[in-house]
Amino acid sequence: MSLDILLVVPVEPPIAHIVDPVVRRTSGARLHGPLSQALHEFEHYIGRSVSLNHLETRPHFGGESWPPQYEARGPSYMAYRAPQPPRRTLASVTLASEFERAGLQWRVFDPGVQDLSYWRRRFEEVKAQKPATVAICTTFIVCEPWLRALTASIREILPDTKILIGGYYYAVNVKKFLSLDADVFGVGEGEFRLAQIVKAVKGRGRLEDIKGLYIRQPDGTLLHTGHAAQVDMNELEPVDWSLSDRIEPFVDMKEIPVATWVETQRGCVFKCEFCDYRTIQTPAALSIDKAIDAIFNAAVSPKGMVRITDSTATFPRARWEAIMQGVIDRGGSPVPLWCFARVNDLSESATDLMGKANVRHVFVGQESGDQRILQEMRKGTSVKHVRPAIDNLGRNGINGTFSFIHGFPGENAESIANTRAMICGINDGFERTPVVLQYLAQPLVMFELSAVSQREDTKTSDHWMDYDAGGFTPTRAMEEILETIIAVSRIPHAPVYLLMPGTFIGNWEEFYFFSPHRYEIFRWLKAVERGIAIFLERALHGTAPNMSELAKARDIVLSHLPPASFLDQQKAKTSSKIQRYMMGRMVDEWDGESKGKIGLLTRGLVAASVFRDIGRPTEAIRAAKQASYPDIGSTRSVEIREQQIQHNTTLDRLAAKLVDESLGATQRERQRAAAQEVARRSASEA
Repeated sequence: MSLDILLVVPVEPPIAHIVDPVVRRTSGARLHGPLSQALHEFEHYIGRSVSLNHLETRPHFGGESWPPQYEARGPSYMAYRAPQPPRRTLASVTLASEFERAGLQWRVFDPGVQDLSYWRRRFEEVKAQKPATVAICTTFIVCEPWLRALTASIREILPDTKILIGGYYYAVNVKKFLSLDADVFGVGEGEFRLAQIVKAVKGRGRLEDIKGLYIRQPDGTLLHTGHAAQVDMNELEPVDWSLSDRIEPFVDMKEIPVATWVETQRGCVFKCEFCDYRTIQTPAALSIDKAIDAIFNAAVSPKGMVRITDSTATFPRARWEAIMQGVIDRGGSPVPLWCFARVNDLSESATDLMGKANVRHVFVGQESGDQRILQEMRKGTSVKHVRPAIDNLGRNGINGTFSFIHGFPGENAESIANTRAMICGINDGFERTPVVLQYLAQPLVMFELSAVSQREDTKTSDHWMDYDAGGFTPTRAMEEILETIIAVSRIPHAPVYLLMPGTFIGNWEEFYFFSPHRYEIFRWLKAVERGIAIFLERALHGTAPNMSELAKARDIVLSHLPPASFLDQQKAKTSSKIQRYMMGRMVDEWDGESKGKIGLLTRGLVAASVFRDIGRPTEAIRAAKQASYPDIGSTRSVEIREQQIQHNTTLDRLAAKLVDESLGATQRERQRAAAQEVARRSASEA
């Protein structure tokens, strides 16, 4: 049977960052590369790998391997394929629900992180079904070269299929989004419209009558169909989570701990300048009763958790407390709940209700420990809110993740020091049972539809990691993040860095946050972090390692690893030494790219990756020359690129209009009106 639509939900793999030259020379050379070098030095010192990617050497807690081995195989990391926990995105199930209601013949691929070679195999697999459309959800992609290679692969393998692109990527860079090789671009929500687009492609309607689209014309130009009004969330049918069983690859939601997602609000009423939640959507919310229903509806994985994905679930406060009370009245959530929270919303009464409702983890975008910078960000919170929030969370057995930005315009040494001090002391008073289990320190990311990208004191290019924020560049921000990691590692009860190479705990949260052994796991992760930081400090500052402290970290780490023979330890030492050398070479090459020189190792890695993905020497040779993905496959992709050059002025005009539509006066007025309506409804219901 032929397919009406194939929906793909790709999550970009590590190679996507390596083939992006700007990402290579910033986060690669100045953050993740140095951390990886220090990791391999620590592994050489202890004679063991601490990478959670190696199933056979994972730590043990309570007599069991951690994380438990439920995962599927993910993308290739050099010589082996890394594991990843099973996932099911909200986009995949939400859109599958709409396809089913519309009577479409559909398939959905939602495999998590995978290389391009995986996707090309899947496209070959569906070739016989002659899909009328392939829709790409770009929500989990920020690197253009990899996304462009994905669309080119579809064009090559499925030349008669219409390519539809939607999702988050347009907020990263509008012009790059509209210049992708696609037939239809959708801006805004996909419910209702995506099924309408498919029907129109099949001759049951006109694409031009559907708002919010950019339709590719025969000459390569785009036709904009006008602004799409936001959907009333209360008119949407509930997500049909039973359809998850038909989404590929199959995930046994009953037996495997899976994080499911629920959305009770969209947009954001606040004006944080670094964020685009408020610019890509106006505020909207489910009624309190429907929000409670949605939370219970998503609790389909008895061993998993439900993530409430609202940008600020805890606001409006009266609405949030009413939702929590409603969950309690139904006996509490059957699985742990996770949500985004604003620190000033975590009052004693709110956290008491959250604890009773079974909220067990919150993600707080604190962003800075300096009040002046919070005001520059227009964050609307105070550093004074943090201590009461931590106390309230701790009393109710709720853990947290706190995120921080380094390098917002106006940042200086004093403000960075204040942020660093906040992270170091955030768990004071909870030394035995830390409240904040992990933290994220990241550079300012300059997505085009964030308000900060339009500031006069910010110089931007067409890449989200190439800017000068009032004298603070991404390179400077990365250097400060490394100093933060070193400082925080010294405090045994301070949170763990979320993106630490090897452990990368952000990938294993459902197995960490709700484990009965989470504080044991926390102390093991802190020992790994401290060992890495000691070698990092030596590399950056020449500081001689404190051998007593290093030995203590080693002993804690080894106490939870399975026994290893002398031969296995020597193999681990040799492997880590080689990896340390190779990463050092790579970092030197990436650092040198700012002077226009691309190294041989980088060229070879990119060429090998492209050959693995595409299987053709010609593309691999071109990849080696460019150190990025070349134009691949279909001549149609090349034709579109050439047409875009001819019609560049038209593309610029459309992109500028979409930016204004998101950040201009009309959108700000929509924001105000929608925020007032959400507040009015919430107050009335609560």
